[in-house]
Amino acid sequence: MVMFFFTYSLIGLPTFYYALKKMSEVFKKSFNEMSATVLPIIIIPLTAIGVMFGLFERFNSWDVLINPLSVLNTATRYFIDLNLLTNFLIFTISLYLIYYGCDYFIWKIMKK
Repeated sequence: MVMFFFTYSLIGLPTFYYALKKMSEVFKKSFNEMSATVLPIIIIPLTAIGVMFGLFERFNSWDVLINPLSVLNTATRYFIDLNLLTNFLIFTISLYLIYYGCDYFIWKIMKK
């Protein structure tokens, strides 16, 4: 089971970085440089709460349409309950570190 989760994370982390980087490039071409800079800042917390909803609350994508009040109620709980807020902040900070850390290390490698 450990190998499965390790492999899953090995695939997921670069995919997360690559997809967000490509979305930023699309925003940069479609709008401007500022939108490409702001996009990850907005998307990463949304991704963190989405991952937590899927892992802990067992929500699926369609629950937003089928049962929006339950999703909204749960989202509100994540900002009221200190334990849930702490988990959300840890997930968010970790995703920021992954994204901007990859950016930094890739920039360092490309610079050499």
